[in-house]
Amino acid sequence: MSALATATSVSAGSALLTLLAVIVPYFAYKIYKSIAVPSALAHLPRIPISATLKSVLTPGGFINENKVQVEAVQKYCVEHGMDKDAWRDMHLIWLFGTWGVVLGKPEHLRTVFLNTDTFPKFLYGDVGFELHQKFVGFNVILSNGDMWKLHRKVANPAFHRSWSTQVMGTCTRTLLEQLDLLTGTPVDLFDWMQRVTLDVLSLATFGQNLDALRNPNSHIVTLYNDLMKDLQRPLFQLMPFLQKVKLIPLVRDIHRRIDEFDEFVEGVIKVKEAEVKQRLAAGIAKDEKDRDLLECMIEAAMNDPEFTRRDLRSNLVIFFIAGHDTTASSLVTSLYYLALHPEFQTKARAEVLSVLGDVDNTTTSAADFPVPTTAEQAQFDFLTCIIKEALRLYPAVTGLPLRRTAKPVTMGNVAIPKGTPIHADIYGVQRNPAIWGDDAGVFRPERWLEDRAGGAKVGSANKVNAGASVNSEKDAVKAGTTAIPMAPSAHGFAWVPFGGGQRLCLGQQFSLIEQRVVLSMLLLRYEWTLVGDADALTGHPKTASGVLLHPVNVKLNFKIRGAK
Repeated sequence: MSALATATSVSAGSALLTLLAVIVPYFAYKIYKSIAVPSALAHLPRIPISATLKSVLTPGGFINENKVQVEAVQKYCVEHGMDKDAWRDMHLIWLFGTWGVVLGKPEHLRTVFLNTDTFPKFLYGDVGFELHQKFVGFNVILSNGDMWKLHRKVANPAFHRSWSTQVMGTCTRTLLEQLDLLTGTPVDLFDWMQRVTLDVLSLATFGQNLDALRNPNSHIVTLYNDLMKDLQRPLFQLMPFLQKVKLIPLVRDIHRRIDEFDEFVEGVIKVKEAEVKQRLAAGIAKDEKDRDLLECMIEAAMNDPEFTRRDLRSNLVIFFIAGHDTTASSLVTSLYYLALHPEFQTKARAEVLSVLGDVDNTTTSAADFPVPTTAEQAQFDFLTCIIKEALRLYPAVTGLPLRRTAKPVTMGNVAIPKGTPIHADIYGVQRNPAIWGDDAGVFRPERWLEDRAGGAKVGSANKVNAGASVNSEKDAVKAGTTAIPMAPSAHGFAWVPFGGGQRLCLGQQFSLIEQRVVLSMLLLRYEWTLVGDADALTGHPKTASGVLLHPVNVKLNFKIRGAK
């Protein structure tokens, strides 16, 4: 080998060593930073990284995953000389690259909900979920600061209004029509509840019934359901950076399907916009309860040039997504518990009969079935307790969208650095025995009647500040019932399935009315019994994985009341 070649080889080797000397420490540092606990938070209980990874791989859904994490953090507490339940107020969890703070104390949740500037939401784009960001955009649910205020100003009139129960009732009649054909046959509960809520929401959102109840395999329903399924794939949750790799066929295909769904949404907007402009030009007034959400937003957006067409589209899509799967999950849980506890089903049915009167189901067709009016559904006190207790044990969303600290904050005696992810543990706080008593895990709807009567304020432990119920009556009226308060403040922020503060779920009122309408009509039409796997039959059903929570492998046998 020549001297020149030898020198070149040595030079190349030296360059490689120099490069490795830079790269290896850099990546070692990045790995260390991704797993190192911030010193300011190191004294808090934590779920070890190994337990987090184990929970992800645990079959059986959220409940089983959560059990793995709880057992791990309890063990950590004991090993470090803490009370085994010290984690409930505040603990750490590894979020695949950084450590976040999990809050489970009602007063801490109150602080987060009432201080949106200090605790803004993490957005999909902040954490690399490119496909999710493209699909939902920026909207009243997923935005912060001035952008959120703009969206809220336009969305508020659409939601803060009276709701006609006829939209819900029309779709429920179709549900009865389909269930009548299946009496005596085990019914997959979530499938049917998802389909009826999809129809209700499409009618209420843009005045067009997708008719998923009769045509579950129609192109647009299939397109939407497949998109939602693919966006929730565990691979994308664990490694969101893959969403940016368009060389992956699935990623390319999801982009294509989002574009196709956008074309559908844009078509709906164009038609509705033309209708609204024509009506306004003709000076024709339309009653508030007869306008769908899109009409209301279009009219509001006409007076606000900052609100773009893309903003309109993004809000329409997020209402579509958030408004039916969550309500479907809640309906599944209520129906499940009514089957598991026939005495509650009987009591709830008696209440419905006392308000609506009885129906001869042998001669009354599904198409002619009575629909409770807005005033009538507001009288279903015990049915509301059923819904409320179902939402306590199985909140449709286990934890609200991740927040972050916009500045250093102190909660309790803990100094939390700026930029720390914050997770509100709705599931944990709503099942905490220190708040709800020894029967925290028991489905007991009467606890909400005791609350109204001034007995146990939220649970038999009676440990939530009863003085926190300011404005609860006002909020309860908005939710469609004056008897059972639904505001988080009425329960010291220990019951928060819809969040709280300024960013309280806009669809709370709509969802609660829809649930009362659907459940009351089912109670009037049918009696039902539970079938399914052993876990469901013994009161400990498996659940879905991910953020949305509801029992799975639950099937019901519906029998028409009065039929032989």
